[in-house]
Amino acid sequence: MWTPELRPGQAKYAAIVAEIKRAIASGQLRANEPLPPQRELAFRLGVNLTTVTRAYAEATRLGLVAGEVGRGTYVRAESVEARIFVETARHHDEIDLLTVGGLTDGLKAGLSAFISADPPAGDLFGYGSDLITWRATEAAMQWCRWRGYEPAYRPILCNGAQAGLDAVLRILSGQMQAVLCEEYTFPGLKSAARLNELRLFPVRCDAEGAMPDSLAEQARISGARVFVTVPNGQNPTGAIMSDDRRAQVAEVATRLGITVVEDDVYGALCGQPPLVRDLPGEHVLITSLSKCVAPGLKFGFVVGRHPALERLAQEVTLTTWLSSPLLQGIACELISSSTAQKLAQRRQEELGQKAAVVERVFGRARAVPSLFLWLGVPGESGEFSAEAARRGVLVACSGTFTALRKHGRFVRACIYGNNSETKLVRGLTILQQMGARPA
Repeated sequence: MWTPELRPGQAKYAAIVAEIKRAIASGQLRANEPLPPQRELAFRLGVNLTTVTRAYAEATRLGLVAGEVGRGTYVRAESVEARIFVETARHHDEIDLLTVGGLTDGLKAGLSAFISADPPAGDLFGYGSDLITWRATEAAMQWCRWRGYEPAYRPILCNGAQAGLDAVLRILSGQMQAVLCEEYTFPGLKSAARLNELRLFPVRCDAEGAMPDSLAEQARISGARVFVTVPNGQNPTGAIMSDDRRAQVAEVATRLGITVVEDDVYGALCGQPPLVRDLPGEHVLITSLSKCVAPGLKFGFVVGRHPALERLAQEVTLTTWLSSPLLQGIACELISSSTAQKLAQRRQEELGQKAAVVERVFGRARAVPSLFLWLGVPGESGEFSAEAARRGVLVACSGTFTALRKHGRFVRACIYGNNSETKLVRGLTILQQMGARPA
């Protein structure tokens, strides 16, 4: 049974909470796995029962664990998936390859430029105005065109890409009970599917992303006619669709009447146009600035060609899906001044440098760099990630991303994090020495 290793320098209860976070992040503690009984853990650690009780209460407050009479305290499934959105490393010697980082300067630049603008458009601290929304929508259209996609209709603004995805699935869920997705997909989609009571049907993937034959097969088996995909810098595999693969997927979607819902949050960093650009049928494009400019810039938008989008536009304004006027104003300034585009291009260059580090360690790199490195590992991925954590490297095990019941023998390393090049080399080298290889 799991036993934390308390590190000096902080209160004991806080050290226990930190170790719970670390164990969840590494896969050492899995979804629904029980924690040791409080009295037993207190005995093992040589601390007062009150200390353990306080630690478990704090972990519960943070949403990491839950307690039930007769069941004890156990790891919440949601915390296992949500861990990748929170910077996990808490000690200087840890190497966090879980989370995306290093994107805060964009928000600072946009905020500074916006504050100095004369005058700001409308009341940024109210409910918004037609002027603010119109300007932000124009900026969203400018971003789409820069990405190589010409909107047929005006974009629908929302509070980040995840809010947009949840809204789209909620609107479409009245027409379906099943959704197609890549066999390894991002936790946000898994969560949105659960909330909307939708079953995910996984499409097999290779180094170029979703395989057309599998897409057609799963559509036949499930009856699903909605395919959620990330063709550019797929999370977690980092796959980027070639032109031929895009054409094949587009042909299957058109022939079978499948609505492609594309998450394009990484597209600007890969330098590839959206897949839906060349789709003649119904499709939806969802994107935001959070991955290429700043994580805190929750400005997203939904655009495309689908009758449900008209209803979506009405629903967004009545829910928390709508982005704040302040963020709309900042995003508008960033895009209209081409600051956001320049930042994305710079990120792309930086990713090329990170890819060179990957090549140095593993002897190969992608033709088009991605934020994520998908590594095959010997043995079960949870055990591998737990051992990596013990060696000071935090990675995400494949169970976090699988749309299947089986977890597979893979881990995801985020190469674009808040690590120096020296730390990144050291972290990847440790993984390589443990037997990890690019999948």
